[in-house]
Amino acid sequence: MHFNSIGYVTATSSYLYSFHDVYPLAGRSYYRLRLIEASKYDFSPTVSIRTSATGKTQIIPTPAHDYIIVKTKVPGKSAKLTDMQGRSFMDFIINDGKRVNIVNIPAGLYLLIINGGEVIKFIKN
Repeated sequence: MHFNSIGYVTATSSYLYSFHDVYPLAGRSYYRLRLIEASKYDFSPTVSIRTSATGKTQIIPTPAHDYIIVKTKVPGKSAKLTDMQGRSFMDFIINDGKRVNIVNIPAGLYLLIINGGEVIKFIKN
């Protein structure tokens, strides 16, 4: 197999890292980490993830904590973020790969309502 780099994460003393593939391929993809030290490198075990092909808007990660990334093939539409009681938390224009800060909203179930009728549920923890 051949692997392509999709991003980099700077080392920290906590050893807790995360990275989100904003443009995953449809079908089965394989991921691994390349861990680089001063004089050597190593690879993590390879994991397999299956993604369905869709033309709809997606939110990643889910559940989310500090932010969501909106993946869409129809950029430029207005959107609003509401809770399940209909209270609005923010309005914005969606673009593919848009990162939306949700750190200041309480934990719970939310809806991303996109102009045109698309509604996406996600959990903020």
